[in-house]
Amino acid sequence: MGPDSLARRTGQPVVVARDLLRRHRQTYRQFWLWSESIIHTARLRNSLHTVLGWRVAADEQTPERKLRNFPMQANGAEMLRAACCFGLEAGVRLCAPVHDAILIEAPEPAVESAAATMVEAMRDASRAVLGGMCLRVEHKIIRYPDRFEDDHPTWRLVTRLLDEIVDK
Repeated sequence: MGPDSLARRTGQPVVVARDLLRRHRQTYRQFWLWSESIIHTARLRNSLHTVLGWRVAADEQTPERKLRNFPMQANGAEMLRAACCFGLEAGVRLCAPVHDAILIEAPEPAVESAAATMVEAMRDASRAVLGGMCLRVEHKIIRYPDRFEDDHPTWRLVTRLLDEIVDK
């Protein structure tokens, strides 16, 4: 995020946002060196790729923000995809990926076991993508008649459309 966007989002003057970004670069110097190396790698190779091989083309016109975000966003997507594969292979019934989570279903007697299996699939996926490092995984079980809820506009739209179908 640049100074103008940060200023708008925080309600602060641009000069304050610039100073905050400058201090962030000083405090997290190692991160910013890594981030700069992503830009240089993309420009030299004309592409970037994820740990599992997903590739994005890059040239001099490719925005730096896109290149800087690619490793986190795309490798996160790789983890989600791998977790879905591992969960399916373990017999979990998947309904949908939801941002950085996976919505599953299971009969009441097996819900705890299915959730534990999916948590382990997500841990395995993080180890596969992150070279052995295991991310923390949280889960929440929602039982009928309760429903999964999310404030994201897309989820609200899906819920509204489902309600319209049920009401007919």
